[in-house]
Amino acid sequence: MNTSRNSHTNLGELIDAGLRRTNLSLRGLAEQCGVDPSTLTRLRHGEMRKPDEDMLRRIARHLGQDIEDYHVALLADRGQLPRWGKVLGTELGIRLSNDDEQAITQFVEAMLKHRRNG
Repeated sequence: MNTSRNSHTNLGELIDAGLRRTNLSLRGLAEQCGVDPSTLTRLRHGEMRKPDEDMLRRIARHLGQDIEDYHVALLADRGQLPRWGKVLGTELGIRLSNDDEQAITQFVEAMLKHRRNG
């Protein structure tokens, strides 16, 4: 099976990692999820602005992945990761310094990289 898929998005790399881990081809995943293979290719390459949530759930389920990782990857692909200081401030009443916020952002990016590499 050819695993060199050249995805250049966080979501695409997560999907590629899942394909490698499950030894599925893109076509096989498409069949299992009930979508056209070209739809998966467009999704992997970041060509779908608002992918269907049900489709994302089916893909994640068939690849044994967490849908929340897909949500974070999509945000990262769009350059929309939240400002962690605001999130924690709102949710927990915590104030973070700029250094703390940068460290959290780096952690999230490292987590995405780790998940992509399976």
